[in-house]
Amino acid sequence: MTQIRRTKIVATVGPACRAPGMLDKLIAAGVDVFRVNMSHASVEDLEHWLRAAREASSRAGRSVGVLADLQGPRLRTGPLVDHAPVLLQNGSTF
Repeated sequence: MTQIRRTKIVATVGPACRAPGMLDKLIAAGVDVFRVNMSHASVEDLEHWLRAAREASSRAGRSVGVLADLQGPRLRTGPLVDHAPVLLQNGSTF
């Protein structure tokens, strides 16, 4: 009787996975989902990983998902003019 695997293997992809054949090796090792950390990726990166994952999945003859892990809310003020510390007051305009 064949045993059914009840867990999924998720692999975070990044620069080290761009080497030729790396996604194929990960799929052969059992990866079910490729995770793209959008905190450190651009839209172009996501497009690359989607295309690469689909191609590797097709070569392997099995379905492999792609998970775009979105970053949570973050306070972004942009560059400060004088780089001096700023004390933010509740309700004040900055």
